[in-house]
Amino acid sequence: MDTANLVNSPHLWFKNGDIILKAENTLFRVTRGILAYHSPVLLQMVLHSESNTFIEGCRVLILPDSAEDTTHFLQAIHDSAYYDPSKDTPFSVISGVLRMSTKYQVHPLRQMAVRHLQRLFPPTLEAWDQRSKPGNDTIQKSRGRTIAIINLALETNHHVLLPSAMAYSWAIGLDALLDGAETHDRKKVELDWKTKRTCLVARDRLTSALRSRLLAFIVTPSPARCQNKARCDQGRLVTLNKWEHYFAEAGFPTPFRFEVNWTDVGTQLCRDCVVDGRESFLTARWVLWDELPSFFGLESWEVLSAKADLERRASPSSR
Repeated sequence: MDTANLVNSPHLWFKNGDIILKAENTLFRVTRGILAYHSPVLLQMVLHSESNTFIEGCRVLILPDSAEDTTHFLQAIHDSAYYDPSKDTPFSVISGVLRMSTKYQVHPLRQMAVRHLQRLFPPTLEAWDQRSKPGNDTIQKSRGRTIAIINLALETNHHVLLPSAMAYSWAIGLDALLDGAETHDRKKVELDWKTKRTCLVARDRLTSALRSRLLAFIVTPSPARCQNKARCDQGRLVTLNKWEHYFAEAGFPTPFRFEVNWTDVGTQLCRDCVVDGRESFLTARWVLWDELPSFFGLESWEVLSAKADLERRASPSSR
């Protein structure tokens, strides 16, 4: 091995380390015990390594991963405070941890990273409605963030993140969805054509569902118990015209970002129509959320969540 261009990691080079990992041109001197404790995959790689390369008496194990991902991953398993979802976190930390914890089966770290991303793109409508809560979003922001998360979910096979992320994708702008957008480090990220097409087809279907299902109480005649049918029918027309103007200005709002100002609606409709309309709107919203994965050709929320395997497991030392 040519060591001329190799560099030792400044933070992951332990004098008591007994194995060296090489990722790209970076060397990491760590202990086999910590690797084995956290990762059954790395344990087998260490036990069955046939490497005959040694540096400072330590066997060198070559990893096919990037040095950046390896740094974040090893930092996270050596220092529990390194990756803390409650604090502002660079996206490179989350992506590196998720890639490598998935690949090397470090389930607590993988689960932590997926749950972190689910703060933005959750599997439940209750969590979606809390996503803008102060302190909830600690993931480094950029225009290309949604695209980067979709790509990461596809790469690591965590499809539970996809329905809400893809439903949100056109909120970044049609130009960004089609042509890509920059992340925090000014690198351009872009969806593959199949995923773009899926998002665009679903966009039209969801926009139609917003009008025909969530807003059914506005586009259909007044119910039988309406207190003033003529007034409420006129009020429906006024409200619908306002919303059509909003749609023209906003482009393509997702059904789950669209909010009804019930106080404003109450100035146009009688009390019974408002009560029935609110119930109709909320019920349709729940049903549409339940159906959301199918708009993108994905399995049900239940299946996606089961495959994500986010239930807490016993620690490696207790197995």
